[in-house]
Amino acid sequence: MQKRSDLTLEDGRLLRSDDYTQIPRVARRLIVAGDNDDPTLLTDACTGSHALIHEATYTQDVADRVGPWPQHSSAEQVARFAQQAQLPSLVLTHFSSRYQSAPGVTPNISQ
Repeated sequence: MQKRSDLTLEDGRLLRSDDYTQIPRVARRLIVAGDNDDPTLLTDACTGSHALIHEATYTQDVADRVGPWPQHSSAEQVARFAQQAQLPSLVLTHFSSRYQSAPGVTPNISQ
């Protein structure tokens, strides 16, 4: 049965390999989103989702300094949306040389 072979017993009953070797799992629904100025546009897509993976170009401090243009998401903005949408998991992504890892340097990746 481990090799996905069904087994027929002497009394004619059929034992299906999948019934004993497959682990039932609930399908996961993930939303992968790029940068945008209004994460709430994803509300319908996120309904019933398990996780949102979203670009977050700025920390909120940087977004406030830059202003409404060029319409990037801040980490705080996306996190508030994920909380409001009751998403169990949020993964924020952004790769930029702007964020430094040295202590005391701003903007810092720890922000």
